[in-house]
Amino acid sequence: MSVESEINRRGDVPDLLGVAEAAALLRVGLTFAYASTARFIATGSEKEIPAIKVGRLTRVPRVAFERFLGAPITWPIPEVERPCSVGLLSVGAGSAACPASALAVRSAPEPAPAARLFEV
Repeated sequence: MSVESEINRRGDVPDLLGVAEAAALLRVGLTFAYASTARFIATGSEKEIPAIKVGRLTRVPRVAFERFLGAPITWPIPEVERPCSVGLLSVGAGSAACPASALAVRSAPEPAPAARLFEV
């Protein structure tokens, strides 16, 4: 049994959260969450998501995060439907919230033939 399935089975909150998990709990985007944790590591500001570096990884300590939130964390993280995006970074491709038809690659219209400046 993996560590993650053991955590989910027991309903316990891990001591260190990933930045993506903290972002999901706050319902903010990953870009904002990573920027906020980087600012916290650089400045220690109380207005940013608390984080530590573990090697190359950024982790959010549960106790500090709960203090930041002002409330305990509920686990597992509730699933939140997000609108799908069409582009290079599509989220939830093929799910009910984001059907594959919404992600179909749209081809550019054929360019008009170039004007011929010189006759040969």
